[in-house]
Amino acid sequence: MVSRQEQSFWPKVQLPTIVLIVGVLLILAVIFARSVSARLDELATSRSENTFWTVSSLEVEYLEFRNRLDRAVALQKIAGQDGEPIRADFSELRVWFDVLFARLNTLIEAPLYREALRDAGAYEKISQAFAKVQGIAAAMDKPDPELAAVLEGVLHDTVAIRDLVRMASIETNVLLATLSEQGRTEILLLLQRLALVTLALISVLAGLAVMFFRLYRIARERGIAANRASERISTILETSPDGVIVTDRAGRITEMNPAARQLFGVADGRLTVAAISDLLFWRKTGEQIEIGPDLFAKHSFEALAERRDGSRFPADISLGHEDTRGVSVVVFFVRDVTARLTGEQDLRLSRDEALAGQRAKSHFMAVMSHEMRTPLNGILGVVELVRDEMIAAGQKANMEILEQSSALLLHHVNDVLDIARFEANGPKVVQSPVDIEKLAADLIFSLRPQAQAGGNRLNLLVDQSARGSFQADAARLRQILSNLLGNAIKFTKDGEITLEVSGHRSSPVQMEFQVLDTGRGIPADKIETVFEDFVRVEAGQEEYIEGSGLGLGIVRRLVDAMGGSFGVESEEGEGSLFWVRVPLERSTQEPVAEDSLQVGGLHCLKLAPQNVLIVEDNAINRLVLRQILERDGHSVREARDGVEGVEAASNQKFDAILMDIQMPRLSGVEATVQIRGGQGPSARTLILALPAHAFPEERDAFLKVGFDNVLTKPVSLIRLREALAGKFVPPVESQGDVAVLDAKHSEELVAAIGGQAFDRALEGLGEQAQQLLMHLQAGRPVERTKIHALAGLAATCGAARLAQLLRQAEADYLEGRLPDWATLNTAILHTLEAIEPKPAAAK
Repeated sequence: MVSRQEQSFWPKVQLPTIVLIVGVLLILAVIFARSVSARLDELATSRSENTFWTVSSLEVEYLEFRNRLDRAVALQKIAGQDGEPIRADFSELRVWFDVLFARLNTLIEAPLYREALRDAGAYEKISQAFAKVQGIAAAMDKPDPELAAVLEGVLHDTVAIRDLVRMASIETNVLLATLSEQGRTEILLLLQRLALVTLALISVLAGLAVMFFRLYRIARERGIAANRASERISTILETSPDGVIVTDRAGRITEMNPAARQLFGVADGRLTVAAISDLLFWRKTGEQIEIGPDLFAKHSFEALAERRDGSRFPADISLGHEDTRGVSVVVFFVRDVTARLTGEQDLRLSRDEALAGQRAKSHFMAVMSHEMRTPLNGILGVVELVRDEMIAAGQKANMEILEQSSALLLHHVNDVLDIARFEANGPKVVQSPVDIEKLAADLIFSLRPQAQAGGNRLNLLVDQSARGSFQADAARLRQILSNLLGNAIKFTKDGEITLEVSGHRSSPVQMEFQVLDTGRGIPADKIETVFEDFVRVEAGQEEYIEGSGLGLGIVRRLVDAMGGSFGVESEEGEGSLFWVRVPLERSTQEPVAEDSLQVGGLHCLKLAPQNVLIVEDNAINRLVLRQILERDGHSVREARDGVEGVEAASNQKFDAILMDIQMPRLSGVEATVQIRGGQGPSARTLILALPAHAFPEERDAFLKVGFDNVLTKPVSLIRLREALAGKFVPPVESQGDVAVLDAKHSEELVAAIGGQAFDRALEGLGEQAQQLLMHLQAGRPVERTKIHALAGLAATCGAARLAQLLRQAEADYLEGRLPDWATLNTAILHTLEAIEPKPAAAK
């Protein structure tokens, strides 16, 4: 089948090309034919051959003359021997001399012969021969007696003429042979060229004949294809469910298919309107549609079509127009969209109803989840406070069960709340600089106790490509990894769980997180659905695994929101591999140093375990600091004064040193100077000053001698964590009148160290305050060191009013003023009254 491209290419390109080639070949054939003819004519009248004949005749004529001359000389000699008188007849000799002279003169004077002789190189020889003949002519013109007398001399002169004529004849023959060969070669070449051109012309004419035959086939096939296309189009139009109306450019209707007749109610073929503009109206305005260039430029539009009975229906109109050989045709395709619009309206109503129900469900879930989280947080807080006060082992076990159940319920509520939030608004991703390696390490550290409870080993492998700062949503990324690791921990017993982090080189970096476990694995029929909501892989009848089936669903939503991908590979009985890939851009900014977590209702920094040295002379302060640090996961060593502190720092490497200022034997300032100036392993360790109070100039002095930060007592959990993380912690502003007991600080302290330790701290405060009160009431002098020590203890235990007055009394001591002992006495009484009842109960 000939393609449309071939059909257009043949007549437009090949035919003119072939005609041009035929014309060129005909011109070449004519040129070569004329050249052959001219060459033949030239050979027929060749001057070279005439010259050759003339020179050859010259040689013959010379020989005839020479024969006559030799005979005459011979006769003269014979006559002289006999003594008879000489009666020679020289008329025939003179005749042949005249012939020879005339021949030579012709060769010299005639331009035709002269040029030919010069081409042959014989002209000089002929000229010399003619000169000698001219010399003989004088003798030949004498009377016979005188001629007879000089015949010997004439004979002698003719010898040179013979050689000249012979050489000229030879040279002329050579020229003739050369020219003849050239002529034959040129004629042969011309004939060959003429034959080639003739052959090419015949070939082109044959190709032209083939082309015309092919064009005939193309035209025939085109006609057949056109007839078939016409039949197909006719069939399509006749069977099309859409109405087709054909008009001219003025909109006058020329043809309608059966569907159009049925749409417009003219099935009988009688149409009362002549123009399509009488049938179409704009859907929005109801105005009649005008046919023109503006309408043709639309190609499609929405309209109202009017039937024969005057009723109207919504229609989608498509149109196309074509100008062929001066005839303009416009085709309108009309589709009744009444059913579609009705269906769309019903679908919108159904969708609105479904969305309203979904919004109501999401709102209900969000509200109820929020409402449930509040009492659950309260339950967990009370459990934590009460648990340490339970003495009986059975009661502690019951409280641990209550705490675990409440935590599990809170986890489920949080999952439901996340799902509701995602469905309502979608996960929100907030980018910030993040250290991926540190985030993963902190997460592994926080989940390790949970993994160890099931006999599992938790590992972390971070590739070099994943180290550094990246732009990421740390909270969402942590939630993804926490859910994946928590899922692995739940389904693995006495096994191994590994988090692998690597970055694939690209822009942005494709950060891949893989969680591998040696757990029970996932059945093949469950792998495709594990990331769906409420899908749980049952452990079997012998064991029940807690879970709502929402964790992996949350992972799926978060990964999608971050533009990543996820998947799982598992072999039942062997283990599972969950992987997540998210695109992360590298960041030029430093990552945020802290990760937020909530402890006892407080948002604090989450730190890796540290080895901390407490240098404090007050046992109660040491107890409180130890409880805070150990419950935060740190290792603690105590020193009772500066001397012990310097010795410990000289022998062991600590991550941080908490240093009191006023201590016996060696103050905190002097101890810090010795530590910094020594060569011990803790010479560059973070050292925090913990004075009872510090004026601005004192803070500056502390920092100059080597302290990294100054934390005045009371030391809150938030401020201590920030200082241990290396952050600068500004001083706490004085707040004027303060309460006897700072309830907020007491709550934080109970949350940090537990109720029993808090009670012991208050007991110690009461004892030391009672001793100071006895000194005051007895009128005995009070040492400034005792005031300073009690001020620090009071601040630590939250006795804010007493701590404030003790700091003021110490300042008066330093400035040489007499402290206000009466006010201080009243404050001690109020403090003792406040802590007299059961302190933890008061809390």
